[in-house]
Amino acid sequence: MGSGLSNNQVNNFRMLSLFQEKSLENDKVKADQSEFNNRLEDTTMVSQKNKLKFQTNLIEMIRNKPKKVNTTPMRVSGVISKSPGIKKPFIEYAQTNLIHFVRSSQKMEKAELSMEKYLNIKESQMLSSQRLKPRKSLAVQNTLEVVQTSRLEKSINVEGMAQINQYTVIENLGQGAFGKVKKAQNFKGEQFAIKIANKKKLKKKLLSKSNAYTMLEREIAIMKKISHTNVVQLYEVIDDPKQDKLYLVMEFMGKGSILSKGFFKKNKQTSNILDEIDDKNINSRLTEEQCRHYFSDFIKGLDYLHECVNVIHRDIKPENLLVNIQDQLKIADFGVSHIMEDGQDGRISNQTGTQAYLAPEVFKGQNFDGKPVDIWAGGVTLYQMVYGKLPFPSQKSMELRQQILEDSPPYPQPTGFHPSILKLLQGMLEKNPEKRYKIDQIILDDWLTDFGKQPLQNEYIQYVDVTEMDIKSALTSLNIQMALKIVVKLLYLSKKAKKKIALKKQQKKI
Repeated sequence: MGSGLSNNQVNNFRMLSLFQEKSLENDKVKADQSEFNNRLEDTTMVSQKNKLKFQTNLIEMIRNKPKKVNTTPMRVSGVISKSPGIKKPFIEYAQTNLIHFVRSSQKMEKAELSMEKYLNIKESQMLSSQRLKPRKSLAVQNTLEVVQTSRLEKSINVEGMAQINQYTVIENLGQGAFGKVKKAQNFKGEQFAIKIANKKKLKKKLLSKSNAYTMLEREIAIMKKISHTNVVQLYEVIDDPKQDKLYLVMEFMGKGSILSKGFFKKNKQTSNILDEIDDKNINSRLTEEQCRHYFSDFIKGLDYLHECVNVIHRDIKPENLLVNIQDQLKIADFGVSHIMEDGQDGRISNQTGTQAYLAPEVFKGQNFDGKPVDIWAGGVTLYQMVYGKLPFPSQKSMELRQQILEDSPPYPQPTGFHPSILKLLQGMLEKNPEKRYKIDQIILDDWLTDFGKQPLQNEYIQYVDVTEMDIKSALTSLNIQMALKIVVKLLYLSKKAKKKIALKKQQKKI
């Protein structure tokens, strides 16, 4: 199963995207081919085999670009066609994007090649970030490569069950933020959760300042890069440009979200540990040992996201913490996550997330650090796991906001728990983000480690960076297909406009 694109086309697309992002630099830097090649050696944008080819494509594209370019599609297409070796889909995509670029900037002389300067800046920023905060020691392992499939075949098998490529749909699991979620299995009997989204509907659905499709792209870009035992794994993206539906094949979490009715029901069927809980109030709370086990899994996953992937989740809550049949908790749903560029935090200002789990600083209308916000949401979740209710229970938005900003939640001694649990809860629900517990403090906490008897041993995977370019190319085949449609539409509208003008001229003559 392929992506529908050659590696050459994908890498050409990435090179153009990087050029577009940085082409508005004020400083003009002349391209030096030998130095550019040395810089390119430090990147992972292209393979060794095609490195020289893509370098030449990019340099030739800029060198052959005139200072003034007409905004008509034909002129822009002529400029791009001077670059040797660029495939037709890439030319069409570049054509559309350069049209937008010309219209927005109106100053093509600013588009001089600045790749060398850009790489210098990125390198210095990375080194500065490493000096400010050393990276943790990582145990390097091979991350799982997500399969990108551009072919979709839907059918009904001999048993009357729906078939999506090699996956047989077994049952509905529910409704997610972006569409339906179904349980499925492949020919080997392996089970998966398939998230199904309608691309057209997502683009019309506004969430925060972005549409839902943009948020889905962000989630896919993040999940393609991450691999950890406490983060839900994405296996395959089925994105047929000819179809409206998009399919994400993900790890199946058999017990569902923690604290849900389904979770407690399945837990009780497989274990007698919850027999003490009244069936009428079956989703009230967990035992101390369960709390310690699940919360340890959560902290290991959150530590990985913060320190190894530079991702702030922004929507930590029980619904996004899923448990599998092996009783392992994993973090899910990265649709509203924030990516820390170069490891820098503190530039978040919007109130994205679920209000009951938002930290006090989010409501103050200023920039705030992202990591303490996730810690706060984790504290609210732990409070629910311990007490079976929210620390700030109001159902009214303004009243809830006031409680989070001003009130202190009650901390009665929970039945069956060691008193040290209260210190952890209070540390995570500290209203001042600077005094709030850091993740390193939580990892060494007395209650969480049972006073050193159960130390947290996190398994780090190789450090990865999720960039805005990854988000833009998360659904590459779809982007190019859309670009082709836009170009065709522009040409059609142009011909239609010319016909109208010609018709008016004829009418005037008559």
